[in-house]
Amino acid sequence: MVSGIKPEFLKQIDFFSGFEMEALRLILLTCEQKSFSASEIIFNKGDLSDGGYVVARGRLALYDRSLTIDPIGFAGPGVLVGVLALLSMTERPVTVIATETSSLLLISRGSFKRILQEHPLSAERLLKQVSSRLSAFINDLNLIA
Repeated sequence: MVSGIKPEFLKQIDFFSGFEMEALRLILLTCEQKSFSASEIIFNKGDLSDGGYVVARGRLALYDRSLTIDPIGFAGPGVLVGVLALLSMTERPVTVIATETSSLLLISRGSFKRILQEHPLSAERLLKQVSSRLSAFINDLNLIA
């Protein structure tokens, strides 16, 4: 396991809530723990994605445009940054900077896909969750249109 982090930590994250415990253990075994100092850039808007980051410790600021403008949001422990990057190659939609010393778990897209192949029940639950959210989003768009 990565520095004492247990599968229960990942289970509390909504995205991983339907995963089997063994799949969560594999995520922890295959992820890479990365440390960042305050003010260090995790990734820039427009970078090609390499996977998703789970904040294990610390705090991140998310910037949509200029770094001189206030951040559009923050992410702390138990937040998954880069959900879409786990599922497909994308460009990063924001710049993410550590606001304090932070420890992140980088889950590579390749490892994540292999884990889903090995754990079809987790994959099925994730598909249902993503489908449900996408349907709700489409319904919201229809209300606006």
